[in-house]
Amino acid sequence: MQGVLITVPLTSVDWLCNSSAVDLVKIDAEGLEDKVLKDMMENLASTSPTNIYWCNPDGPSQVIESFLIGFGYRLYHPLDERLVPVKSIEADQHGNFRIVQSTASPVGSQAK
Repeated sequence: MQGVLITVPLTSVDWLCNSSAVDLVKIDAEGLEDKVLKDMMENLASTSPTNIYWCNPDGPSQVIESFLIGFGYRLYHPLDERLVPVKSIEADQHGNFRIVQSTASPVGSQAK
């Protein structure tokens, strides 16, 4: 069976939101999360939304980490119904799920 090539229209989060404040962004872009984040730089700078995404072992985690830290974000991992601060984004055995939170301390977080 042969695949079919289709054209998919694209837009950026910044354009889509049209300068509206965004509180939460959930990204699952099959390894293209860094590209999604780069297309929402205006929103990241102005509203600092919480970002949730899947961290695949072979995905662009280091690029995402550096990019968001540059915008003043802190990194957290959900563990036992709380958010635990982490220094880097790494895939793990728990479904590779990570949360990237804005600089304000998130509810339920605990310092190490």
